[in-house]
Amino acid sequence: APGAFSNYNGHLVIDASVQTLIKSATVYSEDTNSVTFELRDASGNVIQSAIHTVYPGPQSLIFNFVVPAGNDFQLGVDASSGNIGLFRSNAGNGNSIPYPFDIGTVSITSSNAGNQYYYYYYDIEVMPYAHYEEVYICEGDSITIAGNIYDSPGDYTDVFFASNSCDSVLYISLDYHQSPPLS
Repeated sequence: APGAFSNYNGHLVIDASVQTLIKSATVYSEDTNSVTFELRDASGNVIQSAIHTVYPGPQSLIFNFVVPAGNDFQLGVDASSGNIGLFRSNAGNGNSIPYPFDIGTVSITSSNAGNQYYYYYYDIEVMPYAHYEEVYICEGDSITIAGNIYDSPGDYTDVFFASNSCDSVLYISLDYHQSPPLS
């Protein structure tokens, strides 16, 4: 899409249906700079940040930002230095597909400049940070997960620790099967 290199403090507005990892993204830089990339809450408070040296042209950067389930998070940069020089494209007004952009469990709903621009993050790689399962058992039965025995309805969380630091989280919503009516 058409666009330009920008020093504007632009950000994307994103929603996450479940806790999600923003693993990486491609950015396009005009020059060599040190840029602070940020994930912020709806009020603009920084949740996580990553500092990268960017070089002219496209590059894929690792962020590993954990986005909680929720709405109106900001995926942007710290433009206080005034010299980020990253590419932003025109997103609306007939130039490309209008918002929202759905990427798995994340939806990019707009930018802080509305639907006219798309800021800085391209080819975003997202990964579910956890797995959610609905499980049904018969009354009196139980299930065992990660050494934990569950025999009553409720929401449970189990963490599987891996030696390579790629831990997994499993959310389970356990309920009883509905008994058929007897006559």
